[in-house]
Amino acid sequence: MQADMSFASQGARNREKRNMDSTIGITDYRCSGKSLSAWSRFVRTLYSQKIVVGYLLITWVTGILLVFFDINPSRPDEADHWNRVISILQGHWIAQSDPSGSGNYGLIKGDRSFVAFNNTAINSPYTYWPSLLSGGHYRLASVLTLLLCSLMIAVAIYLAGDWGNVIFAVAILPTTLISMTFPTSDAVSNATAFLYIGAVLYCWQKKVNTWGRILLLTLVGFCLGQAKVTSNVLILLLIPLFFVGPKFDWRVLIPFVASPLSYLFWSKQISAIPPSAVITVKQYHVALAEIVSNPGKTIQSLLVTFVNPMDMVKDPLNTARNIQFATGSGNTQLPWTVMLPVFIAVFLIFTVEIPACGFLQKGITLGTVVAFYAVTVVGMIASWGNPVPGGYAGGLQNRYFIPMLPLLGLLLPAFGLKVDNKKKAWLFIWCCIIWTYVGLLIAHLMSWPVR
Repeated sequence: MQADMSFASQGARNREKRNMDSTIGITDYRCSGKSLSAWSRFVRTLYSQKIVVGYLLITWVTGILLVFFDINPSRPDEADHWNRVISILQGHWIAQSDPSGSGNYGLIKGDRSFVAFNNTAINSPYTYWPSLLSGGHYRLASVLTLLLCSLMIAVAIYLAGDWGNVIFAVAILPTTLISMTFPTSDAVSNATAFLYIGAVLYCWQKKVNTWGRILLLTLVGFCLGQAKVTSNVLILLLIPLFFVGPKFDWRVLIPFVASPLSYLFWSKQISAIPPSAVITVKQYHVALAEIVSNPGKTIQSLLVTFVNPMDMVKDPLNTARNIQFATGSGNTQLPWTVMLPVFIAVFLIFTVEIPACGFLQKGITLGTVVAFYAVTVVGMIASWGNPVPGGYAGGLQNRYFIPMLPLLGLLLPAFGLKVDNKKKAWLFIWCCIIWTYVGLLIAHLMSWPVR
């Protein structure tokens, strides 16, 4: 009897063990299925955002090679930007004045020697935040600038949705890429402008404004105010959002004033610092007064600067600065055999993949482009020793207009072009981009001329 009970008990334990093993097996299978499902979702997400992923891959690979192996670099004001970074890391958020009374601004080093960096002295610490994370290591600062600024642009492309390609088309230009390969405020300023445009385009595509979107625009707008003064013009893009919904939305005033207030706050901190190396604060204010009192001459300057032929004899440097979009950079200028394919790619993206926007949106976009150009020209006249308006605004560079370029894609009419095979079209576009980037790398990584 006892043996029978023991046998029955053992059988029950075996059945319980088999049931437990079966349950564990089912659980393992379900866990495995969940993991597989999560991985599948991740892969599908990457595929759905293949433009964003492709942009990051080609930018990071090309950019890293330029950071470490570029022997023909094009890095405007490289030393001034880096000295500004070192100054901020040492706790001097505001540039220091030269103790000798020269009027220069920069950094007083530990040995009491003075290093001037007038061209970057007014830049906000925000425009160097990736470099500040390096702790003063130049190469690491270059890598962080590349990675983090390109990530900001990738987020902008993602946010812009159907209009994301207007940002992507400008982001792939060699001029944009090269500006992110060293510690510079230009990289952060451009990325912030793209992020702002992406956030606005995201809100344009919604039928209602929410407090979450208002907060998004406000936060990015605050950062925009810390970037270049010209980028503040982009707040005009918010105007259509006032008319989203059945009645005027006063909440849009919050992000509308966020950028100007942020800019005014920083401007007050640097009010004693001249905006460039060739002019004093007093001369700057005199120049601004001259511009305001002569609106006719100022308009003449805008028109003259727009069509002024380049002087390749007396001022070849200025010529190089004005053809940066066509050559990739001012120093290592790429030939059209390298640059033409990327412009073909940009043309195809702009004319085939960009949806049309509404009448109000297009009108505001056009006004923003004109205002951006006008503010840039006026700023150059006032800041670079040409206080009498009416003539050419010397010192202009193509790269100053990078934040404005995505808006040009929105201004193009809906051509109605159709692509029967988008996969082939995008394959051709990526081949054009890769062609240009390979040529860019050869030009920057090899010694020239080849003997």
